[in-house]
This record gives sequence, structure tokens and C-alpha cells, in this order.
Amino acid sequence: MSEQLIYTLCRSGVGVTAGYGVYSTSAGMSAADRAEIEAKYSLYTAPESIPVSGADDPNIAKMPVSLGFARLGSGSECITRQVYTGADYDNPARMGNFISHSVTDPCFSFHPIEALGFQGFCGDMHYEEMDCSVAPPVLPGMEVSCPDMLGRVKAFVAGHDKAFLRELAYRMLDAVDDRLKRVFVAEGYDNADWMAAATMLLPTDLSKSVPFITYTGTPERCFHKLAGIFDDGPQPPEVSLFKISVKGLKESERDPLFDSYVDGAYAEGSDREAFFAFLSRTGWTEVGKRLANAYHLFSVCEKGYVPPAELCYKCTDALKAVIGSATDTDIRLAYDAVKDAMDDEDAAFYKEAAVSAVKDQALADRMLAELAVRSLGPSRGLEDGRSIVESYSKNAGAVSDCLRLGASGMLDYPAGRYYCLRDWMATGRKEAADALSGYSDPGEAFAEAACEDADVFVSAVGDGSPLPDSAKRLLKDKMVAMEARLPKEMLGKVFGYALENDQALASELFEGASSRTDGMALREEFIDAAIGIGSMDLAETMAEEYVERAIGGDLTHAVSFIGSRASSVGNEAPRRLLSALAGSIDFSSFGPLPAADEALKMFPEMEGMLPADDVSRIRMLAAADEIRRRGTVDGLLDLSGLQDPGAFVALCVKGPLPQKNVEGWISDRMRWFKDCPDEAAKRMQAMIMRSGAGEDADAISAFIKSAKSIGASDEAVFSSLRLDRKTARKVRKQIPEDLQAAFDKYYVEEEEQPGALKGLLSRTSKDPEAKKDDAKRPEAKEEPKKGGLFGLFKR
Repeated sequence: MSEQLIYTLCRSGVGVTAGYGVYSTSAGMSAADRAEIEAKYSLYTAPESIPVSGADDPNIAKMPVSLGFARLGSGSECITRQVYTGADYDNPARMGNFISHSVTDPCFSFHPIEALGFQGFCGDMHYEEMDCSVAPPVLPGMEVSCPDMLGRVKAFVAGHDKAFLRELAYRMLDAVDDRLKRVFVAEGYDNADWMAAATMLLPTDLSKSVPFITYTGTPERCFHKLAGIFDDGPQPPEVSLFKISVKGLKESERDPLFDSYVDGAYAEGSDREAFFAFLSRTGWTEVGKRLANAYHLFSVCEKGYVPPAELCYKCTDALKAVIGSATDTDIRLAYDAVKDAMDDEDAAFYKEAAVSAVKDQALADRMLAELAVRSLGPSRGLEDGRSIVESYSKNAGAVSDCLRLGASGMLDYPAGRYYCLRDWMATGRKEAADALSGYSDPGEAFAEAACEDADVFVSAVGDGSPLPDSAKRLLKDKMVAMEARLPKEMLGKVFGYALENDQALASELFEGASSRTDGMALREEFIDAAIGIGSMDLAETMAEEYVERAIGGDLTHAVSFIGSRASSVGNEAPRRLLSALAGSIDFSSFGPLPAADEALKMFPEMEGMLPADDVSRIRMLAAADEIRRRGTVDGLLDLSGLQDPGAFVALCVKGPLPQKNVEGWISDRMRWFKDCPDEAAKRMQAMIMRSGAGEDADAISAFIKSAKSIGASDEAVFSSLRLDRKTARKVRKQIPEDLQAAFDKYYVEEEEQPGALKGLLSRTSKDPEAKKDDAKRPEAKEEPKKGGLFGLFKR
């Protein structure tokens, strides 16, 4: 039984005395429901376009009947019918009276709009009822039954513009989605039929999500989503509201498939009931624009509809809402319809929620495999190894699904093959191994990717790898080709594997190091690795190659490296290196000296490794440096084999002269050149003169004595000396008597000529005795005239 309430003008009622108020209610209606109905749904304002002037005015019959539906705060459903009755019961001259009759029920069993045909509503009251002096009796509960009005709606829709119904349906659903929106239908007496057509597009329970009123004269205080107005009456406010009428209709952009449902809903062969049944079966509860998505899912699952790519998301969106009650068939049909056009978000839904909901394991496996393949789609375009490697982590799950579900054939492309290799490394999965065994030519991109990581490469080419030998060979060739750009640490790992398992590859890697800027350092690591595992033959071979590359480069470092490993790399590499060092020594500079010093430190007994001449050159370069710096050298110095003794002497004797003990400095150095005295004399004499010591009698006499003591010829000692007379006298006094004759031989005074060098000494036809006589003459003791140069030794 439903509860009822009548609201009108009366003398006495429930809480009212002489005025508008609740006339009476049934006993079961709660005070809260009664108060809400009275406050919000018990008002009728007549249209201004229908004037009335008295109780018998025929226009009273033209007043629109208002039928409204709303769900109360208590959850009860409320249907209210309001009719205009004209004059007040107690003042016939005052118009505006109405009767509002409401019925409530926990859940009406029909579309609320069908209450248009309910005959139990109160449409009129006698004077005596309204003018009662005591409260009227409590109303009984009542049965509300309505005739089916589908026929009426079908007839109405058939005779009117379907475009208006399409727009009204869209606007109605849109308003349900937005708390602030209202839709006002301005079609006068047709409002009720339009609302019936719109709300009955929904199943009974869903239609109750649309509170409506077929007529309101106060749109500004309307509490319904869908409301009818008379076009010439009060207009709805503009904010967040929408007024719709056939005249001047402006259609929105709507869902074309749902439009087709609206167009055919009341036609012969309509799928309306089937749609309702589908919504009921799947437990659909939403009303709003998303209902159009439900119709997409229904069309796919029940009608074989294939949505265009741009609308596929609607089907999936609806399935998300009902996944808990959807059948395997629903899921399969929806998935098959959209799988080629779904985005990543929808794909994730099918992989997780949909597959989990499927009871048929074969279907679930098929979906997972296809979804895995789909997720790998972007990787099909990858052609460079680094990109393939970086993409593996995000695709590992999909690869695992493909292999587990027997879809390894879907991985037969460069990146997929690499993914398969990585899966096999991680899991040892048989399906991965079987797939790899068929990759006889996996491609350059696969090989490049496998060579980007040492562990992957080693696993791929190792004995346990399922890859065919041809694929392994491809990977090895690629590793050598990529050696120039791979990290040194990674190459070290690969080389370590090759040393123990594939020395041919190790040799190729060692040779390929030449393409790197750090090639020598890498070779050194490789040699140490070979030594470390006891592979002495390979270490020896690599050391020889290393030396060939080092010649012409930094010999000092090479000597240090090979020298410290001499016991492990055989004799040939050290011999070649030392021989190259000896060949680079021409005594024109000390350039090779650091290498020579390092060689003497690393190979102190090198005489057994090199020809004597080579050993001598290395030792003599070091000796030259000792003589240059200290004036002495340990051991004996044999210069007899020098091809260019002058160059050697020039290295040993370098300025500047010291400020103190010049005589000692000169004699210390000259004593080492007994095997090439003339070269030493010439070099020392030239250095003395260039250094400004040409007037230092002590230095000159020390030079003469040292040079003659090692056997230098008179010409080498005296011929290029340039001394003034004063210095010459001092020098003559300081040298031994047995050297004075030779000194005098090269010293002859010559008459000064204008512009001539002062004191030029030159060889003449005078004999020694004549020179002595000249020296005794007083003129010989006189000081030289200013401005002249003399004392020059010259042949």
C-alpha cells in the first residue's frame, strides 16, 4: 500500500488553520516526508497565458495538469499530481486554488510518468470538505496501479519530430551527470508526452534517477531535473539551465549509435526491451551520458555491432562498469570488437580486470597472449641496439606472457629475439630456448643489442646457449666491430670470458683495441688478464703486438709495463722494445732519456738481450746525462764505437758554466772524453767562448790543461781561442811549460790596421826564436792601444 497526502486550501487540516496546507495524510506517512512534500512539491502557479475570471470560467479546464516525481530524502519515491480548481472555497471572487495530491512508496513498480493514467488522484473537493471545522479524517493507504502508456508514447512519437526526442534524451542524461543542470521543456500541453517518451527510454528503475514535473509555473524554484513550462510564462534562469523546444531547435553533438536507439525505441522491432534486459542482466545502475556507452556494449554483445575505431572506447568503458557480472561471452565479444583499436589504458583493463573475470582459461590465455603482442608493438620499429636494450624492462612481462602462452612466434623480430634471449637468461624457460634455437640469422640489431652488455653477450655465445653457431659467430663479429665504442670495463669482462673459452676471439679483441683512444691501456689490461690465468703463450703473443704498437709512442711507459712483466711475456717483446729504444737514440737530444733510464732500471742485465752496440747506446745516453749533471759517471766509459762522437760530447757538455769552481767543472767533464779528445776540446772551447768566459784566464788555462791531458790536438785546443793580450799573458803563465810552445805557436802579434780586429793572432813565417826576441822588446810589454782586438788563435 502507498501512503498519500492532500495539500489544498482548507479551514482545518494537519497543522493548518484557514489557509493552504496539508489537508490530510495517511497514517503511515512520516513527518519528514510530509514536511518535504509540503515545502518542495506542493505549489501550483497557473500560467499567465490562461486568464480566469470566475468559478465558472471555461479556461479553468485549460489549466495544465502537473505530474511530478522525485525521490525524497528518506528514500521513498513520491508522485505528485496537481490540478487547478479555480476559486477559493470561501471566496468565489478570489481565484488560484489548487489541489496537490501526493502518493509515496518505497518503490513503485512502474515508470513514474505512467501515473498520468492513474485514476485515484483527487481532482476536486466539495465545499463542505474544505470548510470543515475540525480536522478531516486520516486518509487510508492506497493501491497505485497505472495502465501501460507505451501505446500512447508510440503514437505520440510517431507523429512528432524525432530530432527533438534525440536532443531531449541527450539533455536529460547530461543533466543527471551535473548537479546544477536542469532541462526545461517548453512544448505546452505536449510536455508530458515528451517527458514520457524521454524517461521511458530507460528501464523502470533507472528512469527514477530523473526527477521530473510536467508543468511548473515557478521555474526559478524548481527541484526537478526535467520540467515543463509554457513558453509564454515565467522563464527559467539562465545559469546552468537549458531550455528546449521544437521551435528553433539546436542539436548538440551526440552519440550516433545511441541516437539510433532513440529513433527506433518506439518503432516496430525495437530493441528497447532487449536493451533493458541486458542492463538488468549486467547490473547496470548508472544514468547519465555513460548510458550511451552501455548501449554500445549491448550492441556489440547482442547485435554483432562492430564499432568504428574512434568509438571503441565506449564499449570498453561500459564493460568496466559491469565487469563483475559480465559473462565470458560479453567479455570475449567486447574484446574482439575493440582489440585492434584500444589504447594502453583499455589494454591494461583487459589484461588485468577482464582476464581475471574470465572463467574460460583458454579464452583468458588467448587474450593475454594477444595483449602481450599488442604491448610489444612499438618495439617492432626499434633498430638500434641501445634502444632495444633500454626497452626490455618495460616489455619483460609481455614477453613472459608470449612465451608462457605459446606465442613465441610473435617475438620473431629484432627486439623480440633479444627479449627472448633475456627471458631465457632470467628463467631458463624452455619456450625461450626453443625460440632461440631457430634464430640462425637473428639480425644486426639483435647482435648489437646483445653486445651492449657483457653478461648478455657471454650468455648468448657460451656453450649453454641455445643459439645456433651461426648466430654466435654473428655476435662475436659484432662485438669486435663495436669494440671502439663499448665501455672498457665491459670489454674486460668479455675478454676474460674469451681468454678461458675462445682465444681466437681474445686475439681479435686485442687486435681491435687499436681502434680505441685508450687502446694501449686496454691492451695492457688484456695482457695482465692473460698472465692472471696463466695463459703465457697468449700473453707473449699479445706483448709482441703491444710492443709493435708502442714503438713510435710513449716508450717510457711501454718499457715500464713490459719490464715489470718480463718474466711472463717471453724475451721477444722486451728485445724488440729495447732495440727500438736504442734505435731512437742519436744523441741529438735527451728525448729518449726517460725511456733509457727506465730500461736500465727494468733490465739491468740487458747485455744478454741486445747487441753490444744497442746496449752501449742506451747506457751512454744515461751516462751523458750523468756527466752533464754531475761531471762524472759510475764505471768506465768506452766511446770508441760512437759513429758521431761530437753529438755525444755536445749532450754531455752543456752550459751554463757555474759561478764557482769553473776549473773543476771543466776538468771533471773533459776527463771522460779520451776516446774523442778533439771533439771534446772543440765543444768545451766553443761553450766557454759563448758563455762569456773568454777573458777568464783561469777557465781558459783549465780548459787547455784538461784538453791536452786527454790527448786533444794543438789545433783543436788553440785554433779557435780568441784572447786579448792581457788574458793571453795570464793564460801562458798558468799552463805548463811543455804547453807554452804550442800556445806561442798560435799566438803572433800583428800590426793593428784601421778597422782590424784588436790583437789578432795569426800564424806567420817567423820562427820561435824571433818570437822570443820580440817578446823581450819593451814594446811587447806595452799595453795594447784602446780600440784594438787581438790575441785571436787562428791557423
